[in-house]
Amino acid sequence: MNIGVYGNGLDSLIACYVLLADGHHVEHFISEGGRISGHFAGSSDGHGTYDLGMVLLERDVRETSQKPLSEFSNEFGVNARHYLAESYDFVEKVFGALMPRELKSRLKNSDEIGDYFITDNLEVFKTLSHEEKELLEIRLNRIMSNHESDFIHPRRKNQKNKVLNDELFAQLQIQYGPELADRLFGSFINSLIGSRVTKVPTRFHRKLWIPLYFPETIAAAVTDISSPLTELLFFEFADGSLASKIEKLTKSVCNNRRYSMNFVKFEDLKVMDNQLNYQIFICSVADLSKLLESQKVEESANRIAGKIVQGPRTKISILHLCVKKMENKTVMLQSPIENLFRYSITNGIMSHQSCISLEFGEIGNFTKEDLLPIVEMVEPTIEILCSGDLHVVPFSPRYLDMTLQEWNLLCTEVINEFPEENCRVLPIHPDGTSFNDNLVRGLAASRGIGF
Repeated sequence: MNIGVYGNGLDSLIACYVLLADGHHVEHFISEGGRISGHFAGSSDGHGTYDLGMVLLERDVRETSQKPLSEFSNEFGVNARHYLAESYDFVEKVFGALMPRELKSRLKNSDEIGDYFITDNLEVFKTLSHEEKELLEIRLNRIMSNHESDFIHPRRKNQKNKVLNDELFAQLQIQYGPELADRLFGSFINSLIGSRVTKVPTRFHRKLWIPLYFPETIAAAVTDISSPLTELLFFEFADGSLASKIEKLTKSVCNNRRYSMNFVKFEDLKVMDNQLNYQIFICSVADLSKLLESQKVEESANRIAGKIVQGPRTKISILHLCVKKMENKTVMLQSPIENLFRYSITNGIMSHQSCISLEFGEIGNFTKEDLLPIVEMVEPTIEILCSGDLHVVPFSPRYLDMTLQEWNLLCTEVINEFPEENCRVLPIHPDGTSFNDNLVRGLAASRGIGF
Protein backbone atom coordinates (compact mmCIF):
# COMPACT_ATOMS: atom_id res chain seq x y z
CA MET A 1 0.00 0.00 0.00
CA ASN A 2 0.98 3.62 -0.52
CA ILE A 3 0.55 5.35 2.84
CA GLY A 4 0.84 9.03 3.67
CA VAL A 5 2.01 10.03 7.15
CA TYR A 6 1.55 13.64 8.27
CA GLY A 7 3.52 15.01 11.22
CA ASN A 8 6.96 16.13 12.41
CA GLY A 9 7.25 14.32 15.70
CA LEU A 10 9.00 11.21 16.90
CA ASP A 11 5.59 9.53 16.77
CA SER A 12 5.34 10.01 13.01
CA LEU A 13 8.92 8.75 12.53
CA ILE A 14 8.14 5.59 14.51
CA ALA A 15 4.96 5.07 12.48
CA CYS A 16 6.98 5.38 9.26
CA TYR A 17 9.54 2.86 10.51
CA VAL A 18 6.91 0.24 11.38
CA LEU A 19 5.00 0.75 8.13
CA LEU A 20 8.18 0.33 6.10
CA ALA A 21 9.07 -2.81 8.08
CA ASP A 22 5.61 -4.14 7.18
CA GLY A 23 6.39 -3.66 3.48
CA HIS A 24 4.40 -0.51 2.74
CA HIS A 25 5.45 2.51 0.68
CA VAL A 26 5.47 5.64 2.85
CA GLU A 27 5.19 9.28 1.84
CA HIS A 28 6.04 11.44 4.85
CA PHE A 29 4.66 15.00 4.94
CA ILE A 30 6.46 17.37 7.32
CA SER A 31 5.35 20.96 7.88
CA GLU A 32 7.84 23.55 6.66
CA GLY A 33 10.22 24.69 9.36
CA GLY A 34 9.62 21.53 11.38
CA ARG A 35 12.32 19.24 12.69
CA ILE A 36 11.88 15.48 12.66
CA SER A 37 11.54 14.18 16.24
CA GLY A 38 11.92 17.67 17.75
CA HIS A 39 14.13 17.84 20.85
CA PHE A 40 14.38 14.03 20.98
CA ALA A 41 16.78 14.34 18.02
CA GLY A 42 19.23 16.06 20.38
CA SER A 43 22.22 17.97 19.07
CA SER A 44 25.32 16.89 17.19
CA ASP A 45 28.88 18.17 17.12
CA GLY A 46 32.27 16.77 16.19
CA HIS A 47 32.20 14.41 19.14
CA GLY A 48 28.80 12.81 18.50
CA THR A 49 25.07 13.21 19.12
CA TYR A 50 23.84 14.20 22.58
CA ASP A 51 20.50 14.48 24.32
CA LEU A 52 19.27 18.00 24.93
CA GLY A 53 18.47 17.98 28.60
CA MET A 54 17.34 15.08 30.76
CA VAL A 55 15.82 12.50 28.40
CA LEU A 56 15.35 9.31 30.39
CA LEU A 57 13.04 6.41 29.64
CA GLU A 58 10.13 5.81 31.99
CA ARG A 59 8.83 2.28 31.66
CA ASP A 60 6.26 2.94 34.34
CA VAL A 61 3.75 0.09 34.51
CA ARG A 62 3.31 0.17 38.30
CA GLU A 63 -0.06 -1.35 39.29
CA THR A 64 -1.34 -0.80 35.75
CA SER A 65 -3.22 -3.46 33.79
CA GLN A 66 -1.78 -3.72 30.29
CA LYS A 67 -3.74 -3.42 27.04
CA PRO A 68 -2.76 -4.14 23.42
CA LEU A 69 -1.92 -1.13 21.26
CA SER A 70 -4.84 -2.06 19.00
CA GLU A 71 -7.14 -0.66 21.74
CA PHE A 72 -5.36 2.73 21.90
CA SER A 73 -7.78 5.66 21.82
CA ASN A 74 -5.72 8.87 22.05
CA GLU A 75 -4.63 8.32 25.67
CA PHE A 76 -1.60 10.25 26.90
CA GLY A 77 0.37 10.78 30.09
CA VAL A 78 -0.56 8.43 32.95
CA ASN A 79 -3.44 7.05 30.88
CA ALA A 80 -0.95 5.77 28.28
CA ARG A 81 0.70 3.47 30.86
CA HIS A 82 -1.67 0.68 29.80
CA TYR A 83 0.28 0.32 26.53
CA LEU A 84 3.87 0.59 27.79
CA ALA A 85 4.69 -3.11 28.08
CA GLU A 86 4.10 -3.73 24.37
CA SER A 87 5.69 -0.42 23.44
CA TYR A 88 8.92 -1.12 25.32
CA ASP A 89 9.16 -4.53 23.68
CA PHE A 90 9.50 -2.50 20.47
CA VAL A 91 12.04 -0.14 22.05
CA GLU A 92 14.39 -2.95 23.12
CA LYS A 93 13.98 -4.82 19.84
CA VAL A 94 14.70 -1.80 17.63
CA PHE A 95 16.85 0.51 19.79
CA GLY A 96 18.68 -1.91 22.06
CA ALA A 97 18.87 -3.09 25.66
CA LEU A 98 17.92 -0.84 28.56
CA MET A 99 19.54 -0.52 31.95
CA PRO A 100 18.45 1.33 35.13
CA ARG A 101 19.61 4.91 35.52
CA GLU A 102 20.60 6.22 38.93
CA LEU A 103 19.02 9.52 39.96
CA LYS A 104 20.16 11.51 42.96
CA SER A 105 19.52 14.80 44.69
CA ARG A 106 22.40 16.82 46.07
CA LEU A 107 21.65 18.77 49.23
CA LYS A 108 23.31 21.99 50.36
CA ASN A 109 25.84 20.07 52.44
CA SER A 110 26.91 18.30 49.21
CA ASP A 111 25.47 14.96 50.33
CA GLU A 112 23.94 12.96 47.48
CA ILE A 113 20.80 11.04 48.43
CA GLY A 114 18.09 9.20 46.53
CA ASP A 115 16.27 11.65 44.28
CA TYR A 116 13.09 13.17 45.70
CA PHE A 117 12.24 15.39 42.73
CA ILE A 118 10.98 12.82 40.24
CA THR A 119 11.66 9.26 41.45
CA ASP A 120 9.48 9.35 44.61
CA ASN A 121 12.45 8.40 46.80
CA LEU A 122 11.57 9.96 50.17
CA GLU A 123 14.96 9.45 51.81
CA VAL A 124 15.23 13.24 52.07
CA PHE A 125 12.83 13.30 55.03
CA LYS A 126 15.19 11.06 56.98
CA THR A 127 17.87 13.76 56.70
CA LEU A 128 15.84 16.27 58.73
CA SER A 129 16.78 17.04 62.30
CA HIS A 130 14.57 15.87 65.18
CA GLU A 131 13.27 19.43 65.66
CA GLU A 132 12.53 19.84 61.93
CA LYS A 133 10.57 16.58 61.90
CA GLU A 134 8.50 17.67 64.89
CA LEU A 135 7.67 21.05 63.34
CA LEU A 136 6.82 19.41 60.01
CA GLU A 137 4.53 16.87 61.70
CA ILE A 138 2.65 19.68 63.48
CA ARG A 139 2.24 21.55 60.20
CA LEU A 140 1.06 18.43 58.33
CA ASN A 141 -1.44 17.58 61.06
CA ARG A 142 -2.97 21.06 60.75
CA ILE A 143 -3.28 20.59 57.00
CA MET A 144 -4.80 17.11 57.30
CA SER A 145 -7.25 18.44 59.90
CA ASN A 146 -8.38 21.10 57.40
CA HIS A 147 -7.01 23.98 59.50
CA GLU A 148 -5.16 25.55 56.55
CA SER A 149 -7.84 27.12 54.36
CA ASP A 150 -5.34 28.25 51.69
CA PHE A 151 -3.99 24.75 51.11
CA ILE A 152 -4.99 23.03 47.86
CA HIS A 153 -4.67 19.28 48.23
CA PRO A 154 -2.58 17.82 45.35
CA ARG A 155 -5.47 15.52 44.39
CA ARG A 156 -7.38 18.69 43.44
CA LYS A 157 -4.62 20.23 41.33
CA ASN A 158 -6.40 19.55 38.01
CA GLN A 159 -9.79 20.78 39.19
CA LYS A 160 -11.08 24.24 38.48
CA ASN A 161 -11.23 26.21 41.72
CA LYS A 162 -11.67 29.76 42.88
CA VAL A 163 -8.87 29.60 45.42
CA LEU A 164 -6.66 32.65 44.97
CA ASN A 165 -3.57 31.01 46.43
CA ASP A 166 -3.06 28.64 43.48
CA GLU A 167 0.68 29.33 43.36
CA LEU A 168 3.28 26.60 43.45
CA PHE A 169 5.82 27.96 45.91
CA ALA A 170 3.11 29.31 48.23
CA GLN A 171 1.62 25.81 48.40
CA LEU A 172 5.04 24.31 49.14
CA GLN A 173 5.51 26.84 51.95
CA ILE A 174 2.15 25.94 53.50
CA GLN A 175 3.06 22.26 53.39
CA TYR A 176 6.70 22.38 54.54
CA GLY A 177 7.10 25.78 56.14
CA PRO A 178 8.99 28.68 54.49
CA GLU A 179 12.49 27.63 55.59
CA LEU A 180 12.22 23.96 54.64
CA ALA A 181 10.39 24.69 51.37
CA ASP A 182 13.18 27.04 50.36
CA ARG A 183 15.86 24.54 51.33
CA LEU A 184 14.32 21.60 49.49
CA PHE A 185 12.92 23.35 46.41
CA GLY A 186 13.56 27.10 46.39
CA SER A 187 17.00 27.37 44.85
CA PHE A 188 16.19 24.67 42.27
CA ILE A 189 13.15 26.66 41.09
CA ASN A 190 15.10 29.92 41.08
CA SER A 191 17.98 28.35 39.16
CA LEU A 192 15.58 26.97 36.56
CA ILE A 193 13.24 29.92 35.92
CA GLY A 194 14.94 32.83 37.69
CA SER A 195 14.08 34.63 40.91
CA ARG A 196 12.28 37.39 38.95
CA VAL A 197 9.32 35.04 38.36
CA THR A 198 7.14 35.27 41.46
CA LYS A 199 3.92 33.52 40.40
CA VAL A 200 3.87 29.99 39.00
CA PRO A 201 0.54 28.08 38.96
CA THR A 202 0.54 24.86 40.97
CA ARG A 203 -0.19 22.73 37.91
CA PHE A 204 3.23 23.66 36.52
CA HIS A 205 4.94 21.56 39.18
CA ARG A 206 5.66 18.59 36.88
CA LYS A 207 6.91 20.88 34.13
CA LEU A 208 9.51 22.14 36.62
CA TRP A 209 10.29 18.66 38.05
CA ILE A 210 8.86 19.68 41.45
CA PRO A 211 6.94 16.95 43.34
CA LEU A 212 3.57 17.60 44.98
CA TYR A 213 3.48 14.89 47.61
CA PHE A 214 0.26 14.37 49.53
CA PRO A 215 0.57 15.61 53.14
CA GLU A 216 -0.43 12.10 54.20
CA THR A 217 2.54 10.69 52.25
CA ILE A 218 5.02 13.12 53.79
CA ALA A 219 3.72 12.39 57.29
CA ALA A 220 4.19 8.66 56.72
CA ALA A 221 7.71 9.19 55.37
CA VAL A 222 8.70 11.30 58.38
CA THR A 223 7.39 8.87 61.00
CA ASP A 224 7.82 5.43 59.39
CA ILE A 225 10.95 3.44 58.61
CA SER A 226 9.63 2.12 55.27
CA SER A 227 8.67 4.41 52.39
CA PRO A 228 4.96 4.82 51.63
CA LEU A 229 5.71 5.06 47.89
CA THR A 230 7.26 2.68 45.40
CA GLU A 231 10.30 4.36 43.88
CA LEU A 232 9.94 5.12 40.18
CA LEU A 233 12.70 3.59 38.04
CA PHE A 234 14.20 5.34 35.03
CA PHE A 235 16.14 3.69 32.25
CA GLU A 236 18.70 4.52 29.59
CA PHE A 237 20.21 2.63 26.69
CA ALA A 238 23.22 0.48 27.50
CA ASP A 239 25.15 1.72 24.47
CA GLY A 240 24.34 5.30 23.62
CA SER A 241 22.09 8.33 24.11
CA LEU A 242 18.45 8.45 23.07
CA ALA A 243 19.38 11.12 20.51
CA SER A 244 21.95 8.79 18.89
CA LYS A 245 19.27 6.07 18.68
CA ILE A 246 16.84 8.52 17.04
CA GLU A 247 19.58 9.52 14.61
CA LYS A 248 20.05 5.88 13.55
CA LEU A 249 16.29 5.37 13.26
CA THR A 250 16.00 8.47 11.07
CA LYS A 251 18.79 7.25 8.77
CA SER A 252 17.19 3.81 8.56
CA VAL A 253 13.87 5.33 7.50
CA CYS A 254 15.34 7.90 5.09
CA ASN A 255 17.55 5.30 3.38
CA ASN A 256 14.65 2.98 2.68
CA ARG A 257 13.84 3.01 -1.05
CA ARG A 258 10.11 2.84 -0.24
CA TYR A 259 10.21 6.10 1.75
CA SER A 260 9.97 9.69 0.56
CA MET A 261 10.00 12.91 2.59
CA ASN A 262 8.17 16.11 1.69
CA PHE A 263 8.60 19.45 3.47
CA VAL A 264 5.36 21.30 2.70
CA LYS A 265 2.92 23.89 3.94
CA PHE A 266 0.03 21.92 5.37
CA GLU A 267 -2.43 24.60 4.25
CA ASP A 268 -1.42 23.92 0.63
CA LEU A 269 -2.26 20.20 0.82
CA LYS A 270 -5.48 18.44 -0.01
CA VAL A 271 -6.35 15.95 2.69
CA MET A 272 -7.44 13.04 0.52
CA ASP A 273 -4.77 12.31 -2.06
CA ASN A 274 -5.97 9.85 -4.71
CA GLN A 275 -2.42 8.55 -5.14
CA LEU A 276 -2.44 7.24 -1.56
CA ASN A 277 -4.26 4.14 -0.36
CA TYR A 278 -4.25 5.20 3.29
CA GLN A 279 -3.41 8.35 5.27
CA ILE A 280 -2.30 8.79 8.88
CA PHE A 281 -2.45 12.19 10.58
CA ILE A 282 -0.42 12.57 13.82
CA CYS A 283 -0.64 16.30 14.39
CA SER A 284 -1.77 19.06 16.70
CA VAL A 285 -5.34 20.19 16.14
CA ALA A 286 -3.92 23.49 14.84
CA ASP A 287 -2.08 21.57 12.08
CA LEU A 288 -5.15 19.44 11.39
CA SER A 289 -7.12 22.64 10.82
CA LYS A 290 -4.60 23.63 8.13
CA LEU A 291 -4.96 20.26 6.42
CA LEU A 292 -8.75 20.21 6.38
CA GLU A 293 -11.07 23.02 5.35
CA SER A 294 -13.49 22.56 8.22
CA GLN A 295 -15.01 25.26 10.37
CA LYS A 296 -15.53 22.74 13.20
CA VAL A 297 -11.84 21.75 13.25
CA GLU A 298 -10.80 25.40 13.10
CA GLU A 299 -13.11 26.20 16.02
CA SER A 300 -11.60 23.28 17.96
CA ALA A 301 -8.09 24.63 17.34
CA ASN A 302 -9.20 28.06 18.58
CA ARG A 303 -10.78 26.50 21.70
CA ILE A 304 -7.48 24.82 22.51
CA ALA A 305 -5.49 28.01 21.90
CA GLY A 306 -7.78 29.87 24.29
CA LYS A 307 -7.31 27.23 27.01
CA ILE A 308 -3.50 27.17 26.98
CA VAL A 309 -1.96 28.50 30.20
CA GLN A 310 1.55 29.75 29.46
CA GLY A 311 4.31 29.62 32.04
CA PRO A 312 7.45 31.74 32.40
CA ARG A 313 9.49 32.08 29.22
CA THR A 314 13.18 31.52 29.79
CA LYS A 315 16.14 29.61 28.38
CA ILE A 316 18.17 26.61 29.45
CA SER A 317 21.87 26.50 28.62
CA ILE A 318 23.35 23.01 28.28
CA LEU A 319 27.11 22.43 28.36
CA HIS A 320 28.25 19.11 26.87
CA LEU A 321 31.75 17.76 27.50
CA CYS A 322 33.58 14.49 26.82
CA VAL A 323 35.12 13.18 30.05
CA LYS A 324 37.01 10.11 31.19
CA LYS A 325 34.74 7.11 31.84
CA MET A 326 32.61 7.59 34.97
CA GLU A 327 29.52 6.10 36.60
CA ASN A 328 26.32 7.14 34.82
CA LYS A 329 23.96 9.22 36.92
CA THR A 330 21.69 12.24 36.93
CA VAL A 331 21.84 14.68 39.84
CA MET A 332 19.28 17.35 40.74
CA LEU A 333 21.06 20.12 42.62
CA GLN A 334 19.43 21.81 45.57
CA SER A 335 22.58 23.84 46.16
CA PRO A 336 22.90 26.52 43.49
CA ILE A 337 26.17 26.94 41.61
CA GLU A 338 25.80 29.76 39.09
CA ASN A 339 22.19 28.66 38.33
CA LEU A 340 23.17 25.06 37.64
CA PHE A 341 20.11 22.95 38.50
CA ARG A 342 21.00 19.51 37.15
CA TYR A 343 23.81 17.53 35.59
CA SER A 344 23.99 14.10 33.95
CA ILE A 345 26.82 11.70 33.22
CA THR A 346 25.97 9.42 30.30
CA ASN A 347 27.60 7.04 27.84
CA GLY A 348 30.21 8.65 25.62
CA ILE A 349 30.96 8.03 21.96
CA MET A 350 34.06 5.97 22.76
CA SER A 351 34.12 3.02 25.17
CA HIS A 352 36.61 4.80 27.46
CA GLN A 353 34.61 8.04 27.55
CA SER A 354 31.53 9.47 29.22
CA CYS A 355 29.58 12.61 28.38
CA ILE A 356 28.69 15.13 31.07
CA SER A 357 25.80 17.51 30.44
CA LEU A 358 25.29 20.48 32.75
CA GLU A 359 21.96 22.33 32.64
CA PHE A 360 21.80 25.97 33.71
CA GLY A 361 19.02 28.50 34.06
CA GLU A 362 19.69 32.08 32.98
CA ILE A 363 23.46 32.60 32.77
CA GLY A 364 23.53 36.08 31.25
CA ASN A 365 26.62 36.63 29.10
CA PHE A 366 28.56 33.66 30.47
CA THR A 367 30.53 31.79 27.83
CA LYS A 368 31.53 28.14 27.66
CA GLU A 369 34.91 29.06 29.14
CA ASP A 370 33.21 30.82 32.07
CA LEU A 371 31.20 27.67 32.83
CA LEU A 372 34.04 25.16 32.56
CA PRO A 373 35.27 25.61 36.19
CA ILE A 374 31.81 24.52 37.40
CA VAL A 375 32.44 21.03 36.01
CA GLU A 376 35.14 20.36 38.58
CA MET A 377 33.02 21.94 41.31
CA VAL A 378 30.24 19.37 40.85
CA GLU A 379 32.58 16.42 40.16
CA PRO A 380 36.11 17.16 41.52
CA THR A 381 37.64 13.93 40.12
CA ILE A 382 36.44 14.52 36.56
CA GLU A 383 38.92 14.51 33.67
CA ILE A 384 37.87 16.59 30.66
CA LEU A 385 38.81 15.07 27.28
CA CYS A 386 37.29 17.54 24.78
CA SER A 387 36.59 21.25 24.47
CA GLY A 388 32.83 20.73 24.57
CA ASP A 389 29.85 22.56 23.16
CA LEU A 390 27.28 24.98 24.63
CA HIS A 391 23.63 24.84 23.51
CA VAL A 392 20.86 27.27 24.40
CA VAL A 393 17.28 25.99 24.17
CA PRO A 394 14.00 27.82 24.91
CA PHE A 395 12.07 26.72 27.98
CA SER A 396 8.45 27.74 28.32
CA PRO A 397 6.21 25.35 30.26
CA ARG A 398 2.48 25.35 29.60
CA TYR A 399 -0.61 23.26 30.17
CA LEU A 400 -4.07 22.88 28.65
CA ASP A 401 -6.79 23.99 31.07
CA MET A 402 -9.31 21.48 29.76
CA THR A 403 -10.74 18.39 31.44
CA LEU A 404 -10.02 14.98 29.96
CA GLN A 405 -13.70 14.60 29.11
CA GLU A 406 -13.69 17.93 27.24
CA TRP A 407 -10.56 16.86 25.36
CA ASN A 408 -12.01 13.49 24.37
CA LEU A 409 -15.20 15.13 23.06
CA LEU A 410 -13.14 17.62 21.07
CA CYS A 411 -11.03 14.77 19.60
CA THR A 412 -14.18 12.92 18.54
CA GLU A 413 -15.50 16.01 16.78
CA VAL A 414 -12.18 16.57 14.97
CA ILE A 415 -11.77 12.91 13.93
CA ASN A 416 -15.34 12.77 12.62
CA GLU A 417 -14.56 15.60 10.20
CA PHE A 418 -12.10 13.36 8.36
CA PRO A 419 -13.17 10.52 6.03
CA GLU A 420 -13.97 7.37 7.98
CA GLU A 421 -12.32 4.94 5.56
CA ASN A 422 -8.63 4.68 4.67
CA CYS A 423 -7.77 7.33 7.23
CA ARG A 424 -6.48 7.47 10.82
CA VAL A 425 -6.41 10.69 12.85
CA LEU A 426 -4.52 11.09 16.14
CA PRO A 427 -4.81 14.65 17.54
CA ILE A 428 -1.87 15.46 19.84
CA HIS A 429 -2.74 16.87 23.25
CA PRO A 430 -0.50 19.88 24.11
CA ASP A 431 0.63 18.02 27.26
CA GLY A 432 1.12 14.69 25.46
CA THR A 433 4.66 15.28 24.26
CA SER A 434 6.80 12.94 26.40
CA PHE A 435 8.85 10.11 24.93
CA ASN A 436 6.24 7.61 26.16
CA ASP A 437 3.43 9.60 24.52
CA ASN A 438 5.28 9.72 21.20
CA LEU A 439 6.21 6.04 21.40
CA VAL A 440 2.70 4.78 22.13
CA ARG A 441 1.05 7.14 19.64
CA GLY A 442 3.46 6.26 16.82
CA LEU A 443 3.12 2.51 17.32
CA ALA A 444 -0.68 2.69 17.63
CA ALA A 445 -0.90 4.75 14.45
CA SER A 446 0.83 2.06 12.41
CA ARG A 447 -1.11 -0.93 13.79
CA GLY A 448 -3.78 -2.88 11.90
CA ILE A 449 -3.14 -1.61 8.38
CA GLY A 450 -3.31 -4.58 6.01
CA PHE A 451 -2.35 -4.96 2.38
